[in-house]
Amino acid sequence: MPEESRIAVALGVGVGLRLSEALGANIEDLDVEACTYQPVTQYKRTRRVNGRRIGNNDGPLKTETSGTRIPVAPWVVDWLVGLIDGRIAGKFVQFEASRSGGRMSQKALRSRVYAAVSELGGEPARLVPWGPDGKRRQQMGFHSLRHLYGSLLADGAYSLADVTRRMRHKNNTTTLDIYTHLLDGQRDAAQTIGQALRRGLREHRKATAGMRIVAET
Repeated sequence: MPEESRIAVALGVGVGLRLSEALGANIEDLDVEACTYQPVTQYKRTRRVNGRRIGNNDGPLKTETSGTRIPVAPWVVDWLVGLIDGRIAGKFVQFEASRSGGRMSQKALRSRVYAAVSELGGEPARLVPWGPDGKRRQQMGFHSLRHLYGSLLADGAYSLADVTRRMRHKNNTTTLDIYTHLLDGQRDAAQTIGQALRRGLREHRKATAGMRIVAET
């Protein structure tokens, strides 16, 4: 995937951000030392009035709970820091192909994720009825990354309250409604994908930085 899309994917699967939150994420909202992240803004479409573009693509978060400061795994922090290539401020996700200011739209990011999944093929690329309009879409889209993040938490040694807080849900009921499927035999799949992500990151760090991983907690 293009570099800017990889950053968005890291924010989805590593931090659990929604699509609009990933597009509105600020680099300075990641506390590298404390390994925490606190969302502040999310992407908002601008509009044209009398031929002029109104707005700056930033808007308030979906709910007050969406702005909860959450811990981020140290390996995810390292992953993100490596992807932003020395930048210390501004938006995580830029759009080099843009001719209108460098911000990536929701449609553009969705298309890039779908294209990557289509190239991968297999079950994730299978078309299924999805969404309130009933259109057929690929099984795996950007929001699937957030679900993977939540599934790995729910399948790990975290309490329901902790999973709810990290997912920034308003209450435990929402978390239970979404993730009780893990109790029905899907633990192995989530765990295997999580292990693959961590293994891939370790190999990437060793290859690009010459680092030798001595131990992990």
